[in-house]
Amino acid sequence: MFETTDDAIRALTEADGDARKRAAEQLKELREAPATDALLAALASPQVNIRLNVTEALGHHGHDPRVPEALVNLLRDPTPSIRQQAARALGDIADPATEADLLAALNDPEEKVSRAIIKTLGVLGGEASLLPLLNGLLGHPSTAVRVVSAKSLGQLADPRATKGLTQALRHDSKWVVRYATIAALAAIGGDSARQAITAARTDDSNELVRRAARDALAGGT
Repeated sequence: MFETTDDAIRALTEADGDARKRAAEQLKELREAPATDALLAALASPQVNIRLNVTEALGHHGHDPRVPEALVNLLRDPTPSIRQQAARALGDIADPATEADLLAALNDPEEKVSRAIIKTLGVLGGEASLLPLLNGLLGHPSTAVRVVSAKSLGQLADPRATKGLTQALRHDSKWVVRYATIAALAAIGGDSARQAITAARTDDSNELVRRAARDALAGGT
């Protein structure tokens, strides 16, 4: 722990790797202008590790209107890990005004970045995300992307997603995707969701999926 904010600010760019990380962690918890200023300035560092630590810390400074804009700009950073961390930090801030920028970056060439964006879209819960998330669930070749798309659709809890989630539950070849759709349908609720889960309780080929369906029905879906 650094004794003063100024000490942490200096360490953020001047100290060794461990000290820089500790400085970013300390500044993350300081919701005051000097800390935010220092973190934003450190985004110009040529060192990726510094920028990663700073980007994570900025997720706790969403009270400053400059921060969401800075994180949105990082969605176009040339370093994939920075883009991924920016998407996560935007999820920590959960500013609905960033949804359009996240959607614009959704088809990132790095899958890990796309997954982070999809998770944040689920946190934001915006109506504009419904169709892109359904497209991810039903059309993406990556199992991991389909899983996280299903989870985010559950967070949206939009009944219009029921049909697509039911389609994935019935036809996706990967049991982990079908498993994720159970929880999403349970979160949405309604007669159609309950019917789809009831069918999976006996018809799905995987015992874990069938068990998830039984548990969802027992929980009152």
